[in-house]
Amino acid sequence: MRTNLRSALLCAALFCACATNTDVKQVESKLEQQKSAADSLGAQLAESRAILEEAKESQKRTEAGIEVALKNQADSKADHDVMVSKVNSLSAGLEENAHYLKTVDDKLKKLEERVRELQILTMESGMAHNQRIESLLAEIRGTAPDARKPIAEKKPEKKPEAKPPAKPEKGKAEEAAKEKPAPKPKAASAEDLYNSAYKNFLRGDYAQAAAEFAEYVKRYPGTDLSDNSQYWIGEAYANQGKLKEAAEAFKMTAKNFPKSTKAPAALWRAAEIFEKFGANEEVRAILAKIRDNYPASYEAALAEEKLKATEGQQ
Repeated sequence: MRTNLRSALLCAALFCACATNTDVKQVESKLEQQKSAADSLGAQLAESRAILEEAKESQKRTEAGIEVALKNQADSKADHDVMVSKVNSLSAGLEENAHYLKTVDDKLKKLEERVRELQILTMESGMAHNQRIESLLAEIRGTAPDARKPIAEKKPEKKPEAKPPAKPEKGKAEEAAKEKPAPKPKAASAEDLYNSAYKNFLRGDYAQAAAEFAEYVKRYPGTDLSDNSQYWIGEAYANQGKLKEAAEAFKMTAKNFPKSTKAPAALWRAAEIFEKFGANEEVRAILAKIRDNYPASYEAALAEEKLKATEGQQ
C-alpha cells in the first residue's frame, strides 16, 4: 500500500517537473521573442530618431535657405532700385551729352560756314587783286608807246641824221597802241567799287559796304561779282541787326542769280533769319527749295536734316 502511494507521488512529482520545464522553455522562448521584438523596436526607434534629426536639419537648412532667399530678394530689390537710379542718372547724363553735342555741332556748322565765307572772301580778294594787277600791266603796256613819243620827237632835233623821221615812229606807236589797247574805264570802275565795298565790310563799316555793294549790283548787274555783291548786301545788313532787310537781300540773291553758287547759301541764311522770327512755314518753304533746287549743295544736306527735325516736332 505504501509502495503504491510512493510510486504515485513520484510519478506526480515527475509529471510536475516535466510540466515546469516545458513552461519555462515556453516562457524563455516568449521572452526571447519579446527581446527580439524590443530590439527591433529599438532599432526602428533609433532609425526614426535619426530620420527625425535629419528632418530637423533639413528644416533648418530650408529655413536658412528661405532667410537667404528673402535677404537676397531684399538685396535684389535694393540693387534694382540702385540700378534704376543709376539708369536714370545715366539717361539724364546722356540727354545732357546729346544737348552738349548738338550745341557743339551747331557751333561747328557755324564755324564751317564762317571758314567757307573766309575762303570765298580770300578767293574773291585774290581774283580782285589779280584783275587789278592785270589792269595795271595793261595800262603800262598801253601807255608805253605814248611815253616814248616825246623822246622820238626830241632826238631828231639834236641828231636828225641818226634817227628815222617822226611819222614812221608815230605809226609804230599807233600800231603798238592798237595791239595792246588800254582797259575800258568801266571795268576798272567796277573793280574799284567792289574792292572798296569789300574793304569796308572787312573794316566793319557795314552800312557803307551795303551801300557800295548795292551800287555795284545796280551799275554792273551782269558781272561775275554781281551775285557775290548781292549776297554781301545781306551779310552787311545782318551785321547791322537789320534782319528783315538781310533776309530780303538773301532771297533776292537766289531770285536774281538762281544758278549762282551763292544761291543755296543765301537761302540758308534767309531761313536762319526767318526761324528767329518764328516764321516756321516760311522756313520750311525755303528749306524745301534748297533741297529741291540745289540737291548737290552742302546746304541741301543741312536743309534735309532740318526738315526731318521739324517734321518730328509736329
